[in-house]
Amino acid sequence: MKARIFCKTTNKNEQSFYMKANGKEYFLFKQTYRNSNKKVFAKGVLIDDLKKISKHHSTSVRAVVKKLPYYLHYIENEYGITIYNKTEQKQKLQKVKVSYKRTPFIWQQFCWEIV
Repeated sequence: MKARIFCKTTNKNEQSFYMKANGKEYFLFKQTYRNSNKKVFAKGVLIDDLKKISKHHSTSVRAVVKKLPYYLHYIENEYGITIYNKTEQKQKLQKVKVSYKRTPFIWQQFCWEIV
């Protein structure tokens, strides 16, 4: 299931933005109420559709779309979920870490000639 971003009016003159992924809601941030944000984000917007909205005529909507990636990356790191396809690909390609196989050097085992 793709992640969806939506907003709710929490208090008078305040909107809270949330992300819903894997059946859970994650809080992103609060800001002052803007009617254009309510129109765009009330029903929810898929993360893949954010690029389409970034050219919206409202500056407040563009500002929200601009700051969303920072909050989404924070949610990915904090809760260990994958939101972007790129993050999922990175996790698949991570190298397997193996301890380095060195034999310890024991100097008492060697015969040293002192000249």
